[in-house]
Amino acid sequence: IGPNTSRFVPDGGRGHVESWFLRANHPTARQALWLKATLLARIGAAPVAEAWFVFIDGDTGMRRAGRATVPLPAAFVGTEPVALTVGDCQFDLGVGAGASKGQLGSRGGDVAWKLDWQAVPGPLGAPLAMLRSAALLDGPFPRSKTVTPAPVLVVSGAVTVGGATSDETIDINGWIGSQGHNWGLEQPHDLVWAQCVFNDGAGKPHCVVEALTAQIRIGPVVSPRVSVLVVRRGVEEWRFDALIDLWRQRSDLDDLSWRLRMRGPAGEATLTLNARGEDLVCLAYPKSAQAGGAIACLNSKLAACSLRINPRNADGFGCDSDHGAAFELQRQTFDARFPADA
Repeated sequence: IGPNTSRFVPDGGRGHVESWFLRANHPTARQALWLKATLLARIGAAPVAEAWFVFIDGDTGMRRAGRATVPLPAAFVGTEPVALTVGDCQFDLGVGAGASKGQLGSRGGDVAWKLDWQAVPGPLGAPLAMLRSAALLDGPFPRSKTVTPAPVLVVSGAVTVGGATSDETIDINGWIGSQGHNWGLEQPHDLVWAQCVFNDGAGKPHCVVEALTAQIRIGPVVSPRVSVLVVRRGVEEWRFDALIDLWRQRSDLDDLSWRLRMRGPAGEATLTLNARGEDLVCLAYPKSAQAGGAIACLNSKLAACSLRINPRNADGFGCDSDHGAAFELQRQTFDARFPADA
């Protein structure tokens, strides 16, 4: 099974939600894009496929968020390499490479795109699993899984956004980002997730961090917050992924700011994220594949990020990004300050 292989079993009877997403940031400007393809099979409802697109320009204040939903039989879902067609949107997801093109309507105007991407060579761009154990990744627990087929990649192409008087085309030339894949029975409970690629002095990616905090549902019970953090720099990797080691992890969330402190055999690490309200969109995600309802996902791709790590086997170091981090906060209720954009 490859990192992008679909885990959806038609007529499985248990319900299923599965997504593939791409995010990319301009190397220097406050511009970012995000797109996603989702399969949703809710118990007692006809399965659907969805395409999502977000573009944010933090300097001009322009935000575009669009979503299309079609019955699953009307979508094309291929395997190895994964290929999905959702209405006017196409996604081709290979091993460390991919492409997408499409168009969607949004409140501010239509958006259209044609993109391709390639993972950077070497360990930095190799697939990354937040859950180290195959038993956790492939078994029934936890109820939501995630893997990052390409943690660091380079995106090229173009995005066209419609405006009140004219369209604007943005060249996507050497933007840096990642491609992710998640699946399961439900969205994690109150998930906080972040991923950031840090560039060196020459503007080339040299370090990546991915982290999450969530509560895990075990039957009718919801666990305390558990956290995972993984750092890669060059050929080295430091993992903080002992889910039950709660006394050595601390996750503090204050509105649109998050501070995660982790200790373990790899050493110590602190990750700090801050998002601006004007740089995020609110997306209405399905709460569960086994029931109806929606949760709010506050989604920023222009968050500030700071990483400090003191490894046991190397000198300590720090990385900072003013606006290059992906930062998502999933909440059970919607915030009146951020009405749903899609």
